This record gives sequence, structure tokens and C-alpha cells, in this order.
Amino acid sequence: MAFTKPKRFKLIIIRAAFITFISSALGLIVNLVSPGRIPFIYYPPLKITLPGGDARVIGTDEAQAIFREGKAVFIDARSRKDYRNGHISGAFSIPWNEPDPQLEHFLSIVPPVVKVIVYCQGEECTESHVIADILMQMEYRDILIFSEGFPAWKRAGLPVEKGKGL
Repeated sequence: MAFTKPKRFKLIIIRAAFITFISSALGLIVNLVSPGRIPFIYYPPLKITLPGGDARVIGTDEAQAIFREGKAVFIDARSRKDYRNGHISGAFSIPWNEPDPQLEHFLSIVPPVVKVIVYCQGEECTESHVIADILMQMEYRDILIFSEGFPAWKRAGLPVEKGKGL
């Protein structure tokens, strides 16, 4: 029995759709039962547990509100070069990989009772975690990690400075 071209094309499309459906269903089932499954929806963590204690994670809206109220000190954990190219207005530079001189300056002028917000390059970076942990070990307890970091701050059109800074 010979198929006409439109019928044959329709049959190919139906088979391709069936194979795609079965493959997708199997992939979803395997993902659901896998111990290392990939979540369907990403929920950022609400806190990060570090050796020095827990740090609450905040997003751009909360970081902006705290900034506008002037109720915290911001720390940029990125490299000096990144900091000079742009940072949150008024932020201290304490690079995660060489914190010593800047950290000593920070500790000498900011008491441990002050709220501190540490940020870096975004949700994938952990440089802010390093600085947050160091501060917690120095008895700073009100530490927040701005997980979306400088790129989100800049995208939102919030106050940014360039140059050497603090």
C-alpha cells in the first residue's frame, strides 16, 4: 500500500511527536527518582550556613531598602580591579582572596554591632561567603549576603561609584 506524500508526512510528524513525548516523560520520571535530581523551579536559599555561623540571604529589593535607610554597611568581596570599575556607592572593598589590609581598616572603624551586607559578582559566586565567614569569626553577627550581587544592583539602576573608594 503506497502512501501519498501528505499522509506520509502526517505519519512522520505523529511518530516524531510520540517519540518526543515518550522521551520527555522518561526524562522527567528519571529526574524525579534520581538522588541528584534537578529542581524544576529554582528557589534561592534563605540562609547560608558557614563555619562562623548562619548568614541570611537577601535579594535586590531588600538590599535597596536597607541601603536607602542607611541601616547597613556594604562590603564588596570582588577583586580590587572589579571594585574600581564599579561598586555599590559607599561600599568597602575587602577582596576575598587578599582581605588583610582592607579588613584591618574595616574592623577599626565599623563595630561588630553594625549590620553588614556582603556581595560579589552574583548568585554563582561565593566570594561574599568567604568575607561573611571571616567577619562572623570576628564576632560580627548581623551579616547578610546580597546573593544577586553587583550585576543585579547595577541593572536595577541603583547608586554606583567607580574608583578606589573605601
